[in-house]
Amino acid sequence: MSGPTTVAFSFTPLGAVLLAAEALREAQAMNTEFDEAEGEAESRKQGRIDRANQDQLARLQHQASVRQDIHGLEQRAARLRMLADTLQLTPPDQALPSPSPDADFQTWLQYAEALKQSIQHLETALAEAGKTLAEVQQKSLTLALQAFAESDAESVRAPMQPNAASSPA
Repeated sequence: MSGPTTVAFSFTPLGAVLLAAEALREAQAMNTEFDEAEGEAESRKQGRIDRANQDQLARLQHQASVRQDIHGLEQRAARLRMLADTLQLTPPDQALPSPSPDADFQTWLQYAEALKQSIQHLETALAEAGKTLAEVQQKSLTLALQAFAESDAESVRAPMQPNAASSPA
């Protein structure tokens, strides 16, 4: 309220009442605007809190998923090490020490990456051992077949040769 409205209403008693009524309406409008602005601010604040909670939940779910994956990687690495020991391969590395449960997430990610590298190294060593074993098996099989063929050929020739002891003289 400013200027001419104030001047016009201030000269009469009725003007003072009208001026007070106008001021009351304006105060009520301001109160309504303030309540709306306060509601919007509260809504934005609640939205930020909800997003933060959702982000936190997503982080926790991701961490749980990574730890579950790590558990599977640990079991796989243990099986591969056991297989390497069975084949008497010298394992390229020993079991990696697991981080403490309260270690930060970055440490767990580094541990998972080290496990993946260890598994890859073990798989490579086992694949090379498999190739070597296949070659040895192939050579053994070839030698066995050759020996069988030679013994079979001699067994076929042996009955054809006259036996001096069995011939009538």
